[in-house]
Amino acid sequence: MRRGIQIVFVAWWVGMIIATSIPGEHIPQDVFTDVSRGIHFLLYFVFTILFWIVMEPHSKRSKWWTPLRAVLFLVVYASLDEVHQLFIPGRHASMADFYANCAGIATALVVLATVHRLLQLKKG
Repeated sequence: MRRGIQIVFVAWWVGMIIATSIPGEHIPQDVFTDVSRGIHFLLYFVFTILFWIVMEPHSKRSKWWTPLRAVLFLVVYASLDEVHQLFIPGRHASMADFYANCAGIATALVVLATVHRLLQLKKG
C-alpha cells in the first residue's frame, strides 16, 4: 500500500510539472480562464494530502520532518511553480494562482487535522 501511494504522489507531482510547462498557446483560454483558480486549488489540495500521507511516517522516525516544515515546503513549492511559469512561452506568474494554491494547501491541512483529531477521539 505504501509503495502505491508513493507512486501516485510522484505521478501527481510529475503531472503538475508537465501541466505548468505547457506553453500558453496550447491552453484553451476561453475555457481554462473560468476554472483556472479552481484547478489550482484542486491540484494543491490533492498534492498536499498525498504529500502528507507519503511524509507522515517520517515524522515518527526523524526530527527534521514537522508539519510546519511540510507547510513551508508546500508554500515555497507553490511560489516556485508560479515563478517557473515566467520561463514558459505564453505563461505568466500570477498572485491569484499562488493564492489559490495556498488555499488548496490550507484547506487540505484543515481536513487532515480534522480527520486526525476524529481518529484520536475514536481511539479513546
